[in-house]
Amino acid sequence: MLEPDTIRLLLSATEKHGGNGIFGPKILMKDGKRIWSIGGELDKKRYTAGLIGFKDLDNKNHKEKEVDFVSGTCMLIPRKLLEKDLRFYEKYFLYYEDVEFCVRAKQLGFSSFVVPTAKIVHLEESQSLLLKKYYLARNHLLFIERNAPFPVKLREVIRLPKTLYEHAAASEWNSLQGIRDYFVRRFGMF
Repeated sequence: MLEPDTIRLLLSATEKHGGNGIFGPKILMKDGKRIWSIGGELDKKRYTAGLIGFKDLDNKNHKEKEVDFVSGTCMLIPRKLLEKDLRFYEKYFLYYEDVEFCVRAKQLGFSSFVVPTAKIVHLEESQSLLLKKYYLARNHLLFIERNAPFPVKLREVIRLPKTLYEHAAASEWNSLQGIRDYFVRRFGMF
């Protein structure tokens, strides 16, 4: 649900940056009081993606800033970036497709910015936690394969037994199924 002036505020930010960026609003949870995302950051050690401000109370004092990615929930993408044939990688289906899009856009000279004066409310509860764990586990590995430097890939291969153990110890069977599907190359919608 878009708050008033969201599109105008995003368009204003694009003009300020000469149209060379991807712009996303502050995303609030459905209660309108807690943050779902004010951009995202990429952990360069494991190439995991995290939402900035997730579940924090909205203190309304956030400033526009460059971030590693903006959530695919709402992105303003300039036409000149799409003209470079950058698209979302469909094999993800859900989760990490937006992260990869922003990482690859950055390589083309288009940074990602969060514009917290622009706001939307996200109704994410439609996605079950079990499916979320499946997609996050599977797509994290796909994201590493497609985007991480060799040392990160090597580290994750060496760490794989620990990752499997952690998911099994927590009875996260959907995560283990996602990892299995990554290795058997089953992508797209589960």
